[in-house]
Amino acid sequence: NLLEEQVQSSFDQTVQSTAFQNVFAASTVSEPPQDMIDYYVEQTMLNADTYAGYYGLEREAFITEQLQMTMEDFEAQAQEMAIEASKQELVVRAIAKKEKLTVKSDEINTFATENMTMYGYESAEAMIEEIGESEIVYYLLNTKVLEFLAENAVVTEEEQRILDGVAEVD
Repeated sequence: NLLEEQVQSSFDQTVQSTAFQNVFAASTVSEPPQDMIDYYVEQTMLNADTYAGYYGLEREAFITEQLQMTMEDFEAQAQEMAIEASKQELVVRAIAKKEKLTVKSDEINTFATENMTMYGYESAEAMIEEIGESEIVYYLLNTKVLEFLAENAVVTEEEQRILDGVAEVD
């Protein structure tokens, strides 16, 4: 039933997230390359521009008026978040390499075909071109790594009992 599926999905996401956080916390990550950090900072700025547009504002006005932050604080926060995201990406890529997890071109096309309408694209090709193949590859690789970690995670008996208990409630 739908409730069971939602609970299972939520549980799976929690296991994946917790497994990754545990691996990430135990990982020693070298300083990410500056171009990777710059990429994540740029994504944060583009997101700010998008949200600013919803309010009919420029980036700076949006940040100071809506987020009630100084530009300096926003940029510092964006930098910190970019470093963290870069480190997470390095860990994901290291796990993928170690476990020989890869993304094939047909997986990229399948993902784009299945999601193009939801993201407002006319075709899979348009989606791949707009988002960028490397972005889609990383998204799919990240998904595979999270699934791999969850499959290999140790779920406590208590967590399993809670899940089983919910599954029996129909």
